[in-house]
Amino acid sequence: NYLTLDDFMEKAHIHDGEIHIDRYKYSLLLIDGRLRLNADIVLKIGKFITEGGVMFRGSDFIGAVKKNVKRTTYFDCENSENIRFTHYTKSGCPFFLIVNEGITPVNGRLETDIGSAAAEFDPFSGKTTPITGEMADGGFAYSLRIPPHSAKVIGMNPKALPL
Repeated sequence: NYLTLDDFMEKAHIHDGEIHIDRYKYSLLLIDGRLRLNADIVLKIGKFITEGGVMFRGSDFIGAVKKNVKRTTYFDCENSENIRFTHYTKSGCPFFLIVNEGITPVNGRLETDIGSAAAEFDPFSGKTTPITGEMADGGFAYSLRIPPHSAKVIGMNPKALPL
């Protein structure tokens, strides 16, 4: 998730090496190396790190994430520089938001260790369409095509088995 410096200072609270904002918790903080940080921000980041949080400052965010985050669910594709991937939970159900910010379609696989039925969710109409996965190392894989300048929302139903 993107976070402005103002939001970090005004809305974020540091607890046990995690950044807490509303119901969300983050243990990894990625900071663009071009941002200027004032003393108050540096102190708050220092508290986060001292309590066990991980901070990376630079531009190689993919490398930092691969090094610091256990991959149980991810979107695997060749041209990932235009892909934004978010895993979140709503009402006890896992959801994945995959956004293609580029000008060309992206083909890839949503790979997850969650063994539940999956469906593509259209947030504009509320319509859901079941999707079929295949067995993969550590779980299931779902082939997806993300058109240019668009997004896919995939939801998992923990009360149903995969198709």
